[in-house]
Amino acid sequence: MNTIAFAFDLDYSASNEVYYSLRSNGSALFGDWELVPLAYDFETVVVDLFKSGRIDALAGSFISDSWLRSLGRKRIPMVNLSWLSNIQSVPTVTVDDVKVGQVAAENLFEQGWQQFAFAGNPSLEFSRLRNTGFKQFLDNAGCKVLEFPISRKAEAIKWLSTVEEGTVIFSANDSIARRVVLLAKQAERRIPEEIGVLGVGNSPLESIFAGVDISSISLPSEGIGMQAAKVLQAQIEKGPAEPCSYLLPPGPVMERETTRRPESNDAVLEEALLFIRANFSRDLGVDEVAKHSGVSRRSLELRFQKELGHGPYAEIQRLRLEQAEYLLRDTELKIKDVAARCGFPEQHRFSTFFRRWKKLAPKEFRSKIRGSFSLQTPAS
Repeated sequence: MNTIAFAFDLDYSASNEVYYSLRSNGSALFGDWELVPLAYDFETVVVDLFKSGRIDALAGSFISDSWLRSLGRKRIPMVNLSWLSNIQSVPTVTVDDVKVGQVAAENLFEQGWQQFAFAGNPSLEFSRLRNTGFKQFLDNAGCKVLEFPISRKAEAIKWLSTVEEGTVIFSANDSIARRVVLLAKQAERRIPEEIGVLGVGNSPLESIFAGVDISSISLPSEGIGMQAAKVLQAQIEKGPAEPCSYLLPPGPVMERETTRRPESNDAVLEEALLFIRANFSRDLGVDEVAKHSGVSRRSLELRFQKELGHGPYAEIQRLRLEQAEYLLRDTELKIKDVAARCGFPEQHRFSTFFRRWKKLAPKEFRSKIRGSFSLQTPAS
């Protein structure tokens, strides 16, 4: 039995996904693994476990190379999974941050946004790299990138109050994106009609705190966990490896409320889409959407079919099922609670729709992408 300690960082949502992937892939590929989760304030615990010889390997978000050296001369298999620090002394598996910025720029450019800005922390390596990729793509497209003054509240609100309509702000992560959204509200700018916001990480908590579903770039958590399992197992079999980096491309852009703008010039359709996106998570029907939009149900359905190729009911269901996938993947909500939050008062009806869409029941979908989980502690 190999005991591997897993050190979580402050971004629990992203760490959770990698943990599930590492645990399931490690067990599936190599069998005799025990993965022990440690909270983000793990430093002293790791030192104790390391010195006592109770762990065979260490994975997770490491603080710095100097901290790793403080563990002593004894070397055990390690892999760094953090995009927050620039670790040089052990192998690292993480997302390609330059590519994250490029994906963000390409997505927003193709959506037709007119002006671009970046919000990040220049003291953090991942933020600098994401900004670099963002600017690289837009420079090639002949577009300028503005710097958003995220660290200075008064200046940020003034900036938002005066910036041109049609400006979209790419934020280095979802935490920064949430702050941008809240500042935009204080500046009385409408999202996404006037200002767009895109984050990174798909954190459900940040959307909850922002009061709006934040568009976000997915991190390749499944791939990071699988590659980390391979890196660790190779070291367990052959000894600690020389430092190297495995950079994985980011996942897809999850387009939600903060960047999704209607593509039609039909003002009635635009209003209907905005109303649906703001209310699909409750018991919303087509008649209510038509009444809000000031047209008959038949007229509304014809407008949807002409511009989108499907009716308003299909649009409501599409948004509900996208949200359900998001909640099943990134939260611990019970299936009935996921259903309720997505506008399905009856769990069995939700399960029927979800199975048709993903070819899996909600529980099967969650199990497939996560693997089983149980909290463990190392044996004394």
